[in-house]
Amino acid sequence: MDIGIRVSTFGIYNNIMAFLTPSDFRKQSIKYLKDFKTFAKKSVSVAES
Repeated sequence: MDIGIRVSTFGIYNNIMAFLTPSDFRKQSIKYLKDFKTFAKKSVSVAES
């Protein structure tokens, strides 16, 4: 039950941030997506580079 509360709180936080700062939220999401694609294709972590 505790984990469900954390997950729903995280979702609410994301929704609030997306509403308040849509361009910043979008830019950060795109950055995470690019980093993940690099990791998936090349197995290179962003933290290592």
